[in-house]
Amino acid sequence: MLYVGMPEKDLDGTKVLFSKNKFFDTGYPYIVGADGMLIVHPTDEGKSIENEDFFKEMLRHKSGVIEEMEYVWQGQNQFQYYKYHEPIDAFVGANFYISDMNEILNRIRITIIIVTVLAFGIVLLVLRFFCSDGSKVLEKRSRFCRSGCKWRLNGYH
Repeated sequence: MLYVGMPEKDLDGTKVLFSKNKFFDTGYPYIVGADGMLIVHPTDEGKSIENEDFFKEMLRHKSGVIEEMEYVWQGQNQFQYYKYHEPIDAFVGANFYISDMNEILNRIRITIIIVTVLAFGIVLLVLRFFCSDGSKVLEKRSRFCRSGCKWRLNGYH
């Protein structure tokens, strides 16, 4: 079990597990104590974030429910999910830059547009192939009917 503030805590397993997880290109999981000290973090372990506005907002949500938040970090919009865990008096969170998410969503959007245009083109080709034969048959029948109507109108039975 993880205990904040106790020197005998073993975080090696948690650090290894967290280091294997990435969210989009630059997102990561972390643990921050209720005192603002980063307990598990890929680059800033041991640093205090107690004066950061987003951390002050986190302190207002110590409900034990998964929360979400958008904030500016180092000049970029960042998004995070976090949850307070009372037994360890810490928040476990995961964050990512919104620009990373938007880049992936734009790639998906472009792929969907390309696939839609290609599918529409294929449907048009198939319809043209099958309907061109049908239209030739209809045109032949139409010519036959017109010629038959002229024949009857001219008094030939």
